[in-house]
Amino acid sequence: MKKKVIFIIFLLVFSLISNKSIGVSNENVTKLYFLSEINNIRYEKTGDWYADCILLENYDVRTTKKKFALIDTGMSHTESEMLEFLKNKGVNKLEFVLITHCHLDHIGGIEMLLNNIKVDTLYIKEIDKIYVNSYISQSNYDNALKLSAEKGIKII
Repeated sequence: MKKKVIFIIFLLVFSLISNKSIGVSNENVTKLYFLSEINNIRYEKTGDWYADCILLENYDVRTTKKKFALIDTGMSHTESEMLEFLKNKGVNKLEFVLITHCHLDHIGGIEMLLNNIKVDTLYIKEIDKIYVNSYISQSNYDNALKLSAEKGIKII
């Protein structure tokens, strides 16, 4: 339930960034793509979806222009699949990337993404050092900040 609320909030934010209304109209269409499901990536032990990564696509019918945003970047071992999917969808720029939290299945593909796709803004929560463990990636977090700064990406 919490994830659904987050998705809806960021769909609203993406729509506002695109200066359009949500849903299907004569001006705008917004779509969500859940990359873990598209790539059929499942955790072997439980069969649950993993490698969280959601592409938001906003299409303006009048101008035929698309804008894209990404929520999370999946695992490092699925990053090439993520990048291939984005390129197949025609993504060469992301309005923003939102990292919901720094678990490896949410931030693992950040380096490949930042090195291959132009990103305007990175939304990322600061890591509390007390909670760094095998699931929370300090190195991915640090590298995301470093690469973003080098590439002139706005960090929020």
